[in-house]
Amino acid sequence: MNALVVFEAAARHRNLTAAGAELCIAASAVSRHVATVERETGLTLFTRNGNRLELTATGRRLADAIGAGLGHVRDVLSSLKQRDANRILTIACSHDLAQNWLMPRFRDLAELLSDRQLRVITAESYENFDASDIDFSVRFGDGNWPGFTAIHLFAEEGFPICAPALLERHPELYNASPQTLMKFPLLKMASEETMGLKWADWLRDQGATLPVVTGPVFPTFSLLLLELVAARGIALGYRHIVDQLFVDRRIVRLSDRSVRSGLGFYVVFREAESIPIPLIIELFRKGIDAVDASAAAP
Repeated sequence: MNALVVFEAAARHRNLTAAGAELCIAASAVSRHVATVERETGLTLFTRNGNRLELTATGRRLADAIGAGLGHVRDVLSSLKQRDANRILTIACSHDLAQNWLMPRFRDLAELLSDRQLRVITAESYENFDASDIDFSVRFGDGNWPGFTAIHLFAEEGFPICAPALLERHPELYNASPQTLMKFPLLKMASEETMGLKWADWLRDQGATLPVVTGPVFPTFSLLLLELVAARGIALGYRHIVDQLFVDRRIVRLSDRSVRSGLGFYVVFREAESIPIPLIIELFRKGIDAVDASAAAP
């Protein structure tokens, strides 16, 4: 590895003495490292013209590759040092989860981490959450993200919900049969086709064999909730995700029965040396318990 670093410096300077000065080693040591790379790879990397080095086409390709790798390493180190200097802690989750679950708990989190500057980023692809500057993320799935530690927060659990005004106009909706629910617009998300619980799961759990569920389709749960609280349909609500809406009396639960998928939400991180993960998990779980209690209160 050292020999490759020395070769990259020699390739940039085209001069052994200049490369040695940058690396604080003698020009003869630079020459030995370059010779080592050529011997071990079997490649001719330079042609020599006195003190001047000229890269071969092969040498240029290798130098470019090493330079790109070292540049990425330098960028990551700079980002990590800057983050540590500013005491920034970055949290990542989906936009829906941030709006409906994280933000009601954000004040308590900020108080717990009062010595840090919190930064929240959102994205729908978890690939974006693998970046080195993200301290931890909250993800939905089976808990298997190679290269990361995942701690389970809560399971996915769904049940029908609507606005209080809709239930007031149609009291027959409470603990209604699937056939009764199907008479109303069943709001759903586009992602139901690829992940998570969907209306078909809940209806099947109730023993109903029904045609394809039709109704308005929304790209995000947050948009769906706008239509829901306007009393223009029924949706599947997800325990913990919609708890704050129960507390605010903006939604009501229509059934005592739930359906579970076996998947759940996890706190996911690569390393926890500088992050108080146990305290964060405890806060999130306490927050969940507290909201559950509030939602259950008459």
